[in-house]
Amino acid sequence: MLLLVVTTALAVFYRVRYLQRELDQRATRDFLTGMPNRRHFMELAEREFVRAARHGTPLALAVVDLDLFKNINDTYGHEVGDQVLKRFCAVTRQALRHLDTLGRVGGEEFAILLPDTRLAAAREVAERVRQAVEAADLTTARGERVAFTGSFGLTAYLPGDTDLTALFRRADVALYEAKAGGRNAVRVQAD
Repeated sequence: MLLLVVTTALAVFYRVRYLQRELDQRATRDFLTGMPNRRHFMELAEREFVRAARHGTPLALAVVDLDLFKNINDTYGHEVGDQVLKRFCAVTRQALRHLDTLGRVGGEEFAILLPDTRLAAAREVAERVRQAVEAADLTTARGERVAFTGSFGLTAYLPGDTDLTALFRRADVALYEAKAGGRNAVRVQAD
């Protein structure tokens, strides 16, 4: 009888532990891509921003928007659009360094946090990711090839920055320039 009670208690304990991990995962990860969701990404970015401000360590931020994503959804359907988002994340993660963080911050908008990275090195990373995304494609269940690209807005922490919003503002300006300049490009906003 004691063995049954102990076994049951252990089973309940492990089930609760599993459910707690599952809940933590759902609270911090985007359900579709598995990447950090907006809230969690912003928490991670805020920590790195504070570290950069306090210790003078370099920090770069890229904002990425999948080009003409609405056309993909309209042409192939939302299921294929979801597959493109997943493929983009897989390709991007593979092209990033282990210390970089990719997060989904909007529908087809992502952000990449590049800690301990100066702007010139961050530009090289962003360009490597852009090229990897451009080279990637997806084949639908009907055998159709779906190509996709991304536009990148890149900036870095400046000593006068008082909050993370300043970095996002500059990255968004650079992203707009990449879109306006024909898409599938990396643009930098340094000041």
